[in-house]
Amino acid sequence: AVFAPGRITVQVIFNYPGFCFNGSLIARLECEQGLTVDEKNTMCELPPPATPAKEALGPSGGLIGPLSKDHGLIVSLRNLKRWYQQPGLGEWLHELRLFSLTMNGYTLSE
Repeated sequence: AVFAPGRITVQVIFNYPGFCFNGSLIARLECEQGLTVDEKNTMCELPPPATPAKEALGPSGGLIGPLSKDHGLIVSLRNLKRWYQQPGLGEWLHELRLFSLTMNGYTLSE
């Protein structure tokens, strides 16, 4: 979990664009008034740990294969949907230059 009483563990909760965005979003959720630790963690779903590869080249940084409910892209999209449902968070995301949809020119209405 990202949030625990007295502790925040910054982790990748959205794979696109990267760690700076994740840290800023986690900080924003921490500042959201009225959200419990459980509600914050619900908005920060983590993909299951990767299974180590048993191939000659070793583990891969990318997950290649069919999409499933646990695939990093699908988990990221579920998190994104939850963020848009939190009042004011979608607007904040689209004002943040670190957010990949903002970097690529998408507006909140799109």
